[in-house]
Amino acid sequence: MIKTFKLEDYTEANEFMETVVEPQVTITDNVIAITYNSTKENYEEYFTAFMLDGLKRNLFNERIRKVALDAEFAEAKDAGTNLPLYDELNDKQKDADMNIRRFEAKIAALEAWQTSKS
Repeated sequence: MIKTFKLEDYTEANEFMETVVEPQVTITDNVIAITYNSTKENYEEYFTAFMLDGLKRNLFNERIRKVALDAEFAEAKDAGTNLPLYDELNDKQKDADMNIRRFEAKIAALEAWQTSKS
């Protein structure tokens, strides 16, 4: 988000910066622009949404990784189970499955916590 002030309103701009998290200031010839992600008052809500978004992206990425691993595993299985690659891919599949379950659990827990806070 961006909030702008006239250059002569620097006191008001400084006061506003005290109410936001990690403000970034840009000053031009006649404007003070303050970029910020959240106010201090709404930080918990902002951070929770940020965390959920990140977890959901990670879950999506892990599901895509799992699809690719499944395809590689099927190819290795067709080539024969005595290949060293087969065991490695099998371990990677199990790892991806576990990561997916972990992301799903974290998302469910954070969403439940978020609901309990409202």
